[in-house]
Amino acid sequence: MIIINQFINLLKQHKLFSTIYIIGTALAIAMTMTMFIILYVKFGPIYPEQNRDRMLVVNVAKEYPKGVPENWMINGGIDYRFATDYLAKLQHVESCAITDAFPNSSTTLIAGERTLKDVPSRYANGAFWQVFTFDFIAGHPFTKQDCEAGTQLAVVAESLAKELFATTDVVGKTFKEGNNDIKTEYTIVGVVRDCSEAAILSYARWWGVLDHTKWHNYKSTSKINGEWCAVLLADERANLDAIRSEALNVVTRISQEDKEQEYDLIGQPDTFIKKTFRTDLTREPDYMAMLRSFLYLFAVILIIPALNLSGMISSRMNGRLAEFGIRKAYGATNRQILVQILNENLLLTAIGALLGFLLSLLVIVTASDWVLTLFEGGDKVRTSTTLTADMLFNPTVFFSAIAICLVLNVLSSIVPAVVSLRKNIVESLKS
Repeated sequence: MIIINQFINLLKQHKLFSTIYIIGTALAIAMTMTMFIILYVKFGPIYPEQNRDRMLVVNVAKEYPKGVPENWMINGGIDYRFATDYLAKLQHVESCAITDAFPNSSTTLIAGERTLKDVPSRYANGAFWQVFTFDFIAGHPFTKQDCEAGTQLAVVAESLAKELFATTDVVGKTFKEGNNDIKTEYTIVGVVRDCSEAAILSYARWWGVLDHTKWHNYKSTSKINGEWCAVLLADERANLDAIRSEALNVVTRISQEDKEQEYDLIGQPDTFIKKTFRTDLTREPDYMAMLRSFLYLFAVILIIPALNLSGMISSRMNGRLAEFGIRKAYGATNRQILVQILNENLLLTAIGALLGFLLSLLVIVTASDWVLTLFEGGDKVRTSTTLTADMLFNPTVFFSAIAICLVLNVLSSIVPAVVSLRKNIVESLKS
């Protein structure tokens, strides 16, 4: 109670200092929390990509004539048969999801008198639902057998079901898809909880059976190039390197067996983080440049405010030397005074942390369209991104950000306090 009373008196006596300290802490916390939330949304286990730490992605390959690597070409995807006949059969691969390398964001859906335009869609194989952990609120996913049979089945998001039919009880109902006179009718077999656009490998509002036989690359002479993306789910995280090495050996063997062409996966399969950072499909990302950019940003967000706060506290300590001298004269030790100073700064930091957390949520929610494109490579979020409660508040992310700022604030206050307390009683009283 004594500490609280001292803190209240401090706020009343040093209004300007307290206000600047709280605002400075709030801004540092807000920027740190914003950065941590971005990193968590982009790389953490969010719905339905909760297995990101066990994922490997292959969605591009180089192909060039024997001995002429400078004449390379890419399709922007890999061949369906290469994914199923080779990648899916690698040791330690639990499942292999195959989906569009570049999902369609402008399909038109028709259900009775209702027409929806620009609906994001994906085609997927049966294993897609094993790699990505969608929550089914009705029905079930389509299977490998459905894909092999070429049955026109679909899974829809909860919000899309409501827009098309005004209910989520839509299993067995049909809709037509098509942007011209040729339309395909799909039967709905399942309804899933909506996912965020930040789930870059799985996001859509409806998912159709991947019938690879109707795509032009099915008869392609290329053994690797196509228009699909393969997401490999490892049985254990420790086996990611083994899968990557085996995949590279497979491509080397295919190149040796081909009399005319050679193939290169350009460092793939990529981990999820590496795939996100891959800004250029034709080469591997420059991690050192990205690390430098991250460190510079970290310095601006945390270290510079901490130095400014340290200067303010140092000036304030000089103004309180007489107070410290009187307390020492009455028997207070340097340790007792230092604890008091730390308690005061911790309470100011706590208020700043609360304001900073609320400010970070405001920044993320109101500016998600561009904030979430930071640290991204080729798959930039271009639409308004839905953020769920588990993305905005994750206990690990929150307490990690608070801990970092707390350490910096403590250091920024303890150093000038220790310097001031070194002065003897007489010198402090003279001030």
